[in-house]
Amino acid sequence: NRARSSGQVLSTVARSVRATLREATRERGRVGGIGVAVPGLVESATGLLRLAPNLGWRDVDLRGELRRRAELDDLAVLVGNEANFAALAELWQAGPGDARDFVHVSGEIGIGAGIVIDGAVFEGVRGFGGEIGHLSVNPAGPECSCGSRGCLERMAGQEEILRRAGITETAAPATLIDELVRRLTRRDRKSLSAVDSTARWLGIGLSTVINVLDVPTVVLGGSYARIAPWLGEPLRAELDRRVVSAAWTPVRVVPSALGTEAAVSGAAGAVVRAIIADPDSFVSSETG
Repeated sequence: NRARSSGQVLSTVARSVRATLREATRERGRVGGIGVAVPGLVESATGLLRLAPNLGWRDVDLRGELRRRAELDDLAVLVGNEANFAALAELWQAGPGDARDFVHVSGEIGIGAGIVIDGAVFEGVRGFGGEIGHLSVNPAGPECSCGSRGCLERMAGQEEILRRAGITETAAPATLIDELVRRLTRRDRKSLSAVDSTARWLGIGLSTVINVLDVPTVVLGGSYARIAPWLGEPLRAELDRRVVSAAWTPVRVVPSALGTEAAVSGAAGAVVRAIIADPDSFVSSETG
């Protein structure tokens, strides 16, 4: 969607939403709300998408636009950062063991982090927290879409991993990751080197977060979950070198149990939890 405007993308989304609502009606189901997971800064107080650097979107009222385009009337629309929704899904549905404190890092085109502390997502004061992908880990590195240089997503994002591995075919991202996994399974030297490089840069970024927040566990999500068998150990070694408390409490590195489905599961789960928190409004709208 990086080559499309927000209006074009939302028109496509609205058609999908309308089709799903029609299907629910045929099946005699009831939709309680819609969750929208987006890769960018979502303002907590307003639900506005303030900035999505990799999409080139700025100040987009996703809730209002989707409501208008899909003719949603009063149906609840919850908009949130995809990394935060992914972290919530991990906490609610799977969870890294019994942990209530972890950072869920997902590597796609960008890199997002959902930070969970004492069983709650830490979003920051305005909802803009967790943008680990835009930590500058290499000030002399390539320019990033956010305007900085050497951001973590430019050094350890999915596109950089594939480039270092020599996988440049034009295809769907999931297909390219499949090819990377096949090469890693065959112990392809170039692919293994690409993952080691990713572990180094990811370790630099994550160690900064862990040194500040004292989070004991890293959950690898998105494409990182797919390559966790090769990424986990070198990342753990990098964190051991850089996290000051690692000598006493080594950082756990575990793959997500939800993989690439985490963000959408979290978005759906947020709607369900909103209904559980205020069931009266849901029941009254159904009976009224």
